[in-house]
Amino acid sequence: MGAALALRLAVHKPARVRALVLARPAWVAQAAPENMKPYAVVGNLLMRHSPEDARRLFDDSAIAGELARLAPDNLASLQGFFNRPDPVLFGRLLSAIAGDGPGVSEADIRAIAVPTLVIGHDHDLVHRLADAQTLAGLIPSARLCTITAKSQDRAAYRLEFRACLSEFLEPLA
Repeated sequence: MGAALALRLAVHKPARVRALVLARPAWVAQAAPENMKPYAVVGNLLMRHSPEDARRLFDDSAIAGELARLAPDNLASLQGFFNRPDPVLFGRLLSAIAGDGPGVSEADIRAIAVPTLVIGHDHDLVHRLADAQTLAGLIPSARLCTITAKSQDRAAYRLEFRACLSEFLEPLA
C-alpha cells in the first residue's frame, strides 16, 4: 500500500518530497473504505481458521467469486496470503491494513504542491481507477496516467507503467 504511505509523507513531511508518484492507490482519504473489505475478510479467516480451511472458506465466498469475474489479479494476490508464515499474525496485519487509511484529509491532499503522477487502471477492485481519478482531481499539479490492467495484458501493463513513469521523471532529473 505504498501510494498511501507516499501520500502521507507528502502531506506530513512536504519538505522531503520533490515529486510524488501514486501508483494504483487503494485509498483517497477515508479509513476502511469498502474496497479494502477483501483484506479484512482474509485477515479474519486467517485469525479464526487453519490456513487450509481459511482458503477453502474464502474461495467459496461471494467476494472471491466477484474477484474471479472482475479482478483476477486481486484474487490471486489474496489467495497467496493463505501461504504466508504465521497466519494468525498475518491475519491481524491484513485486518489492520483494511481498517486503516492514509491519515490525511481531502484538504491536506488539495494542498500538495509538488508535481504528482497518479497511475491507475481498470479491472482492479482494491486499487480502483476511481480512486486514482479522485486523487488526480484533488491534487492541483497531478497528472493521471491510465494504463492497461495486469490481468488484461501483463506485458502492456509493464510497458505502459514504465512509459508513464519515465515521461513524468525525465523533466525532474
